[in-house]
Amino acid sequence: MTTLVVVLLGIMFVSVVVSAVLYARQQAAQHRAAKIKALLQRRQDYENAVALILQVDDRADIAVAMTIALIEIQKELISLGLPGALQQLEDLKGQLHALEEGRLRPSGERVMHSDGQMRAALEGLRTLGNKLLRLKLRARLSAEAYQQQLEHLEQLKLTVQIRSHEYHADQLLQADKRREAIGQLKKARDVYKRSSLGTTEKNEAVRRLTDQIKAAESTQSSTTSNTKPEADDDELDIE
Repeated sequence: MTTLVVVLLGIMFVSVVVSAVLYARQQAAQHRAAKIKALLQRRQDYENAVALILQVDDRADIAVAMTIALIEIQKELISLGLPGALQQLEDLKGQLHALEEGRLRPSGERVMHSDGQMRAALEGLRTLGNKLLRLKLRARLSAEAYQQQLEHLEQLKLTVQIRSHEYHADQLLQADKRREAIGQLKKARDVYKRSSLGTTEKNEAVRRLTDQIKAAESTQSSTTSNTKPEADDDELDIE
């Protein structure tokens, strides 16, 4: 009887140990899967940031900083055993070298072709600022470099808005849609008014756009005998 009890207790002990081991492995697997998922999402965010900065910027320093951050994320994915992660790391290293050597350069496309593209670009540039701050806090970016790049992002946001509104105003004027064109010019002027540019530069830009608005309004008045004051349009009105 005693022997039977000992055997049963032994079986129970082994069962408990096996269950504990299996549970620990399951927890470890779940933790690994959750960490991989989070890293993949973070990698996607940084890939989107790189894609945006390569589109709208005209210099490579921010793209370099974002690519270095991507390489760090990729190394973490490799340590977790993600299939294909090693090759992706080599691709990122190649991208970094191309940026540093000038073989890959941002295209400097500042004109957004729809209101949705404009909002997406501005939101993307805003989140880029947050990413740069995280790099600074993690000592991956010096305080001086962070400040310079942050100021450059602010200038990019201003330029994207101004060039987009002015481009669409020109297109609308060519299509003889003067009411909509005036709305775009007013939006560009408002962007300048809200900007942090120096007083002289801001006043010159506002004056230039005001002259363009008056010229468009004058032409509009000469082509219709019943012109009313025009309200600004809310959308980019691209066709």
